[in-house]
Amino acid sequence: MTPANAPYKSFGSVEGVLKFESIQDEPALVIQDLLTNKTVKCRFLPHHFTKTVDGLWERVLVYGLIHSTETGEKISIDVEEVEVFLKEGDLPTTEEMIGILTNHDH
Repeated sequence: MTPANAPYKSFGSVEGVLKFESIQDEPALVIQDLLTNKTVKCRFLPHHFTKTVDGLWERVLVYGLIHSTETGEKISIDVEEVEVFLKEGDLPTTEEMIGILTNHDH
């Protein structure tokens, strides 16, 4: 469904923090776009439920059909894929990365 205020459609991705927000007194899942700091309403399919719950309040990348205004402002996205990024604490440290590279050469 194309929102009336977003007549343009294109496939693309939005990266940001997934969260709940009230839109016109209705609860909605939105992504806080890292580039614009604006919220983009997300419409997920049922099979995305687990990744959606795991990604709540986390940094994610969603890909799908983006509905935009004539000025290019993203209003909503019909999500086809969800990627939840690792938390900063789950990423390898610099020392661990050097160790991986050092061990890989031998």
